[in-house]
Amino acid sequence: MIYNLTYVDDHLNDLENSNIGCRVLSTKCGNPTYTDDIALIALSPLNLQRMVDIVFSYMNEWRCNINVKKSNVIVFSKIRNPPDAGIMYGSDFFFEQTNSSVHLGIRQDSNLKIMHRINERCQKAKTHF
Repeated sequence: MIYNLTYVDDHLNDLENSNIGCRVLSTKCGNPTYTDDIALIALSPLNLQRMVDIVFSYMNEWRCNINVKKSNVIVFSKIRNPPDAGIMYGSDFFFEQTNSSVHLGIRQDSNLKIMHRINERCQKAKTHF
């Protein structure tokens, strides 16, 4: 188990040291992580592709795989139908671009509207109550 923790830690250090991901003031926040659930956040498709390339290289080096079919790309934009970012994993897999995704139980929508998420959470709370 310690080997897995070290393995992920090295991988996260590689992403952070690349200085490609997003920042909030002086805090790097380009790869928020919880155990094996990682999100990559970049301000441009080129930078996101560079981050994915770091993941791909690291996985190849350690002969590991990720489930690319459980991964997707969201372009956050006020434009209703943003252009396809075209992010690839390796040379033969394009990530699906979607309008929403769930990360750590929190739904993210490409249109940046939060009311749908608030209503969804309220309904979930009512159901459990």
